[in-house]
Amino acid sequence: MARRKVTDVVRYLQQISAAAGAGLTDAELLERYVRHRDEAAFELLLWRHGVLVFNVCRRVLSREQDAEDAFQATFLAFVRKAHAIVRGGSVSSWLYKVAYRVALEARARARKTAQRERPGGEALAVQPSPDPMWEDLRPILDEELNRLPERLRRPFVLCYLEGKTNEEAARQLGCRPGTIFSRLARGRELLRNRLGRRGVTLSAVALTAALGQHAAEAVPAAPLLMAALRAALLYAGGQAAGHISIQVTALAEGVLRAMFVTKLKMAALMLFVVGLLAAGGVLTRQALNAAPQPEAQTEQKLVSPKVAAKAEDKKTVRAVLPTPGGLHRTTEGAGHVRAAAQQQVYPAVAGFLKQPLVDIGDRVKKGQLLVALDAPLLVKDSEQAAAALQLAKGQYLEAKAHVVTTTAELKAAEGRIRECERKLSSDKTYLTFRKKQLQRYQELFRTGSIEQRLVDEQEDRHASAVEAVAASEAALESARSVIAVRESKIESAKAALDGMEASLKMVQIALDKARLKVTYTQIAAEYDGVVTQRNFDAGDFIPAADQGTRRPLLTVLRTDAVRVRVDVPQGDVPFIRAGVAVELRADALPGVKLPISKVSRIGFSIDESTGTMPLEIDVANAKELLRPGMSMTAVIHLDKKAPADAITIPSSSVVKRREREYVYIVRDGKAHLTPVYPSYRGEGRVEIASGVKASDRIVVDPGGLEGEVVPVEVKKMP
Repeated sequence: MARRKVTDVVRYLQQISAAAGAGLTDAELLERYVRHRDEAAFELLLWRHGVLVFNVCRRVLSREQDAEDAFQATFLAFVRKAHAIVRGGSVSSWLYKVAYRVALEARARARKTAQRERPGGEALAVQPSPDPMWEDLRPILDEELNRLPERLRRPFVLCYLEGKTNEEAARQLGCRPGTIFSRLARGRELLRNRLGRRGVTLSAVALTAALGQHAAEAVPAAPLLMAALRAALLYAGGQAAGHISIQVTALAEGVLRAMFVTKLKMAALMLFVVGLLAAGGVLTRQALNAAPQPEAQTEQKLVSPKVAAKAEDKKTVRAVLPTPGGLHRTTEGAGHVRAAAQQQVYPAVAGFLKQPLVDIGDRVKKGQLLVALDAPLLVKDSEQAAAALQLAKGQYLEAKAHVVTTTAELKAAEGRIRECERKLSSDKTYLTFRKKQLQRYQELFRTGSIEQRLVDEQEDRHASAVEAVAASEAALESARSVIAVRESKIESAKAALDGMEASLKMVQIALDKARLKVTYTQIAAEYDGVVTQRNFDAGDFIPAADQGTRRPLLTVLRTDAVRVRVDVPQGDVPFIRAGVAVELRADALPGVKLPISKVSRIGFSIDESTGTMPLEIDVANAKELLRPGMSMTAVIHLDKKAPADAITIPSSSVVKRREREYVYIVRDGKAHLTPVYPSYRGEGRVEIASGVKASDRIVVDPGGLEGEVVPVEVKKMP
């Protein structure tokens, strides 16, 4: 039952878009959008192909939110590259290919952040299929289908993933139905062979059946379609910032960049090949022979040691042995508190704002009504759609009754034929009897046994039987002609019923859309939080978000948990991962010790302008001590260990001479200036990578020593 409902919805969406488009092809709608920015044409294309795109994203991605983001990002890329599709061809094939690329990009991003980001999306509500063949086919279908040649993939997408007939696909692609049939056959065989190499063995019939039953398992929800439409039109108009999800924009931009880079690579490859052919391989040999010369690395050497003081000028110093073991790595950065979640309340429909239900500083609960708009026209539209639905239902029932009536008339006509056939058979039997009687009487007359009068009577009876047979044959022929009329009436009645069924579905979705718009007049809180901004007053007319609303009606922040964003220098980036410990201090709360937190997620990329990478720390805030916007100091414990043979010395032991760092090592009553290479500093000590051994005695405070070799007397440490 559920499967039949989904199939009906898919068919309905396709009928709606086809009816609304008044027979226009994808190419014509796309031409209208590219040349005239006809938003209605774009909306029709979205409705036509939304099911295809949504199901590709669902098959590749494991989270509902990721699939919806990929769905919207695909249509963002579509509006940006629509002009190229006009030259290229099939809209369905292009959308399928881009949707698959976007879904792969979304899956790669999700895997990169899986270990450091908390679960944030619901798993796809995909029920286990009773068809084990589809369970094996679904994970690899799009990967193998994407590998098909373009000329085979186009009809495959149209016929098997969008449910079009061969004739419809032929009109879309501008070829003959026979060409579509042959390409589908080659595509099925090639796909079946590739699936077989991956362990999924299917016959051509089984593959076709599986695609027909399962390729469109899900239908995008109306709010998702509206969000995708609104986002795409804003994106096309250059208004993406602040209106579209960052994740959706990043996915679209990433795929567009990848497509651009691919084109550049192809162009570069072609230029390279042409260059090779023209130059006869000269450029290749030059490239192979050309190798960068290693830069000379020089190190400034110290001047040969000189004794700068006499024995009687010995300095008294303190000396210590290095401490085995390295230093614990930490880094410190400044950060700011942000709300864990922020709800910017924008209206989806226009209306007048009733009395504000909440104000700045009010605490709200999840599901609490925040905004109520007065939009009486939307209510009337809903009532009008409901009345239209009742009218369409009556017309549908009338058409259905007409089918029943014409069917009964056909059955009656068929019964009349059977009656005429029985009458004709009886008359023919009687004619045979009369013919035999006439022959017998004629024989008796020839022998003189009977009179001529009796023979004449038999001839009359035979003639009457012949006329009866002729009449029965005429009646049978007339009944058969009635059958043809009745059958044509049934076909006409069924066609009218199909038309009324489509009209009924169109009116039903119009009613659903009208009622959905009415629900948008009321906006509820998504979570417990605090109202921090209100920009409109009672009685104000509020335009819809897609009509130019710049400011949100309300801003609600979740405060029971916050995020602290910290920018760390790129030198520490390799040693930071999600889960490392962080000590936080709030500049506005001196003396308040916050519990040890952990890095929740990292930004991965480094900002070129600042040379830092952002990271976020989730902090519980039940007492609401931390407020969004507060400045914080974070001490992050790096995921880096000191070398096993590391040693440390006091920071005061290190002196800087000629842009290099040195220590004084005491040997044979003299302090020798020795270069060292520190690897880390912290806690008043320096970790030394090389230049000092564990047995060396290091001068603690060499500030009074001058020269490279200085006579010293070591003072005993207390």
